[in-house]
Amino acid sequence: MTYDLAILPCPPWRILADAAGEACVRRLRQEVTPGHVLHGVEARALARYDDDVLYALEGGFAVVHLTYGTTPQEPPWPHTEIYDGWEEFLAAWQPGEADEGGA
Repeated sequence: MTYDLAILPCPPWRILADAAGEACVRRLRQEVTPGHVLHGVEARALARYDDDVLYALEGGFAVVHLTYGTTPQEPPWPHTEIYDGWEEFLAAWQPGEADEGGA
């Protein structure tokens, strides 16, 4: 899966350093439960926009609105948008579109 974080719409997205990205992956694992589209899926956190985190998946990308609740969430939470490729993600999050939460 190829992507270029240099063309990430900034703002609003902020590229995550390794430690912050690992923390977002741990948070994702805490929040998703069986039945959620990302349960058991390997993910790498790339960037963050408020409570939304952009994850690279095998074969695509996901933007997840983390809830930061104290217990695991019931599907469909945390809210997740799946993108089949980098271009699809970029098209959904063009300036102005991000204010509406993407696609």
